[in-house]
Amino acid sequence: MITKDDTGADFDRETFLRWDLSAVSGKIIQAKVRLVPTTVGQTGNENSASFVSNDTWVETTVNFTTKPAAGKLFAQWLPVANQAVEFTVTPQVVDALLGDGKLSLSLLSTGAYGANGIVNYASRENATVANRPQLILTVDPADAAIKAVTGSTLNVASAWTGAVVPVDPDTATWNSTSLAGTMTLGANLNWAGLIVNNPAGALTFNGTQTLTLGSGGIDMSAATVDLTLNHPVILGQNQPWNVGAGRTLAAYGQISGAWDLTKTGPGSLILSAAETYTGTTDIDQGTLAFTTNNSLDGGLTFGANGGSTNTGALDLTSANATFGNLRVQTNTEGNNTITIGSGKTLTFTGSNVNNVISVGSPGSAKLQIAGATGTLTVNDATRDIVVATTSPGPATTQTLDLSGLGTFNATLANLYVGNPRNSSGVASIGVANNDTLTLAGNSTITASGTNGIVVGGASSSGGSGGTQKLKLGTTNVLNATRFLFGAARAPGGLEFNTGLTNPTVTIRGAAGGTTRTDIYLGDQTNSLGIGAGNGGSSSSSGTINFTGGTVNARIDNLIVGMGGGSSATKPSGNGNFTMDGASSLVDINTLVIARGVSGSGNGTASTGTFTVTNGTLQVNTAMTLANDTALNSSGSIQNLSSTFTVAGGNATIGSVSTPVNLLLGNHVTAGNPGLATATVNLTGGTLTVFGNIQDGNLGAGTINSSLTLNGATLDMKGRSIGISGALIDTLTFAAGTLQNVAGINNGAGLTKTTAGTLVLGGTNTFTGTTTVNAGTLALSGSLTGPLTVNSGTFAPQGLPAAANA
Repeated sequence: MITKDDTGADFDRETFLRWDLSAVSGKIIQAKVRLVPTTVGQTGNENSASFVSNDTWVETTVNFTTKPAAGKLFAQWLPVANQAVEFTVTPQVVDALLGDGKLSLSLLSTGAYGANGIVNYASRENATVANRPQLILTVDPADAAIKAVTGSTLNVASAWTGAVVPVDPDTATWNSTSLAGTMTLGANLNWAGLIVNNPAGALTFNGTQTLTLGSGGIDMSAATVDLTLNHPVILGQNQPWNVGAGRTLAAYGQISGAWDLTKTGPGSLILSAAETYTGTTDIDQGTLAFTTNNSLDGGLTFGANGGSTNTGALDLTSANATFGNLRVQTNTEGNNTITIGSGKTLTFTGSNVNNVISVGSPGSAKLQIAGATGTLTVNDATRDIVVATTSPGPATTQTLDLSGLGTFNATLANLYVGNPRNSSGVASIGVANNDTLTLAGNSTITASGTNGIVVGGASSSGGSGGTQKLKLGTTNVLNATRFLFGAARAPGGLEFNTGLTNPTVTIRGAAGGTTRTDIYLGDQTNSLGIGAGNGGSSSSSGTINFTGGTVNARIDNLIVGMGGGSSATKPSGNGNFTMDGASSLVDINTLVIARGVSGSGNGTASTGTFTVTNGTLQVNTAMTLANDTALNSSGSIQNLSSTFTVAGGNATIGSVSTPVNLLLGNHVTAGNPGLATATVNLTGGTLTVFGNIQDGNLGAGTINSSLTLNGATLDMKGRSIGISGALIDTLTFAAGTLQNVAGINNGAGLTKTTAGTLVLGGTNTFTGTTTVNAGTLALSGSLTGPLTVNSGTFAPQGLPAAANA
C-alpha cells in the first residue's frame, strides 16, 4: 500500500481500504484503524484518510480513472517507518453499519513532497500479521430487555422481565408475552433501540418525557402490530426506523438530535410534529409521510447507500417540507416517489452541499415527483442540480420525472443532465445512457452559473448510450447564462414532452426579461470545458426540437454543431435545431450552422441543420452555414456540412438598418483545404434577406453551396444571390415566389426547372437571361433581362400563359 504525490513525475499513488462489517453486532463504543508504515521516503511526508461512501470498487481494477470519490479528510499524521499509526473511525463505522455494512477509506498524501514523498504501508499480504491493516472495534454487547406481561409505566423495574429498566446499550423488546396497549414513559428513558415483534395488540407510548434511541433505532421488521409514539424522541446516534410490510409507525412527538434518521422496511412512518433533528432524512424503503409542516436543515436522501436496490416514497399530501438538499442514490429500475398535496410545497435550500439536487448512482437512479397542484422549489443560486451517473461505468440511466407535478421553480447555479459532476461540482468521468429530466406543467428555471443549463457531456472510455434529454412541460421559462446540448461523448436534446396541449417555452439570459443567452448544440471538442474530456473517438450530437409547441427565445450566439476531428477515427460535432408554432419567435444575433474548430484529425468535423416549420426567425448580425475556423497549423483537413430549411413561417436575415449577408460556406484565411457544404432549402413560408446570399471566404478550402426554391417565398430586398468571387454553385428555382432580386451570380440569369409555378414578383434588376425549361414562370413584378421559354410556360402579368411553340 503506497501513497505519493509528485507533481514533477508521473508517479502518484493513492490507497483504498475496505472492511466487511457484516458480522459485527452490539453497540460500537470505539473504532480505530491501525496501520504500520514500512518505509518512509523522507521526514514530513504527511498522509491523511478520507471516508469513501461508494463501496462497489474492485481491488483488481480500481485506478485513477475508475476510483470512487472520496469525502473530506478526517485524519492526518506524519508517518515514521515501523511505528504504528492509529486514528479513530467510530462515526464512519456506525454509518457503515447503518448502510451496506462495509467501510471504505482512502489514504493519500496531503501534499506534493517530490520524488521522496513516497510512503509504503504493510498490506494484508505482509508476512508479519501484527503489521497488517487492522480495524479495532470496542463493542458493548447489548442486552435484550423484554417487556413484561404487566406494568404500563416503563420506568418501573417491575414492568420488565428481570426487574431491570433497560438503559443503553440495552434494547427494549416487545414479544408475544409482553403487555400490549397504552404505555407511559414515566421518566426520560435511554435505549439502544426498540424492537416490536408480536404483542397481542397495537402499542401506544404516551408521556411528556423523552425517549433517547441509540444506533439500534426502531425495529418493526417482524411486527404484527402498529406503534404510536405520543412523546418526544431524541436521536442519540444515526439510526434506522424499520417498519415491516403492512405496519405503521406514527410519531406525534417532536424528534430532535444531531443524527441521521433512516426509514427502512416496506411499511409506513408518519411524522406529525415540527421536527428539529439536524441530520439527514434517509428513505431506503417504504413510505415516509409528514402531516405537519417541517423545515429541516439536513438533506433528504433516497437509498441508505450508493447502489441500494430499495425504493422509497415521501408523502407530502398534508404538509409543506423544507430540506437542505435532495440526493437519490438507489440502483433499481423502480421509481422512488414524492407526492406533493394540493397547495403544498417541497423546498430545497442548498445547505452546505454542492448539489442541491443530485439524482445519480453507480446504477440507475430514478425519482418521480407528482402532485397536480403541488410545487417544488429550489432556492440556492450557488448550487447545482445534477441528473447523472456517479460511476465511471458501465452505462446507466438516471431519471428525474416532474411531469405529474404542477409547478417547479428553481433558482440555482447550473443544471446538468447526463453530465457527471463530483462532490466539488467539477466534471468527472462517467457514462451517460438516456439520462432525463422531465419538467413540471409550469416550470421556471434560472441558472446563473458559468455553465447554465447543460444536457449531455459525459466523457468516458466506455462510451455513451441514447440521448440525454431535458423535456419541457406545458409552460416553461428557462433563463440561463448559456445552454449546451450534446458535448464530448454524450448526445443531448431539448424537446416538449409528449401529450401536451399548446406547450410554450421562453428562453432568455440568466437575468430574464429581454436579456439574451448563448446556445451550443453538439460540442464534440468540449471547447467550453463542460465535460471531463473531449469526444475522443466518439461524435457528439445536440438537438433542439420545438415541434408541437411555441418558443420565444432571445439568443446572442447560436452554434448548431461544433467539431474538430481530434482523433484518427474522425468524430464530429452534430447539431439540429427545429422551430415550430405559429406564434413562435426566435431572435438571434449570430447564427452558425456547422462550425469547425482546430483539431488533429481529418474528416467530417461538424454537421448542422436548422429548420423553420412555423413561426418567426429573426437573425440580426451574422448568419453562416458551414463556418470552418480551423487553422492550418493544426494540420487537419476538416469537412463541414450545413443545411438551412424554411418549410413554413417567416425567416428574416438582417434589417433595413443592418443588412446581413447569408454566407453559404466559409473558411478562415489561414485555414485548411477542407470542404464546406452549405445548402439552403426553401419549401414553404417566407425567407427575407436584407443582404446578399453568397459564399463566404474561400481561404485554402473548397465550398459547395446550393440554394433550392421549391414552394416558399424568397424576398431579396434589392440584394443579390451570388456575387463576384462568391457565386452560389447550384441554384434551383422550381416553385414558389422570388422577388426583389438585384443580381444572380454576377450577371447570370434565372432558370426555371421542374413542374410547378414560380412567381417572379417585386422589382427585379438582374440582367442575365431568364429561361423557362419546365413548369410555369408567372410574372407579377418587373423583369429586365432577356427571356427564353423552352419546354415550360411563361405567364406575364395580366396576360394569359404562353408556352414555347
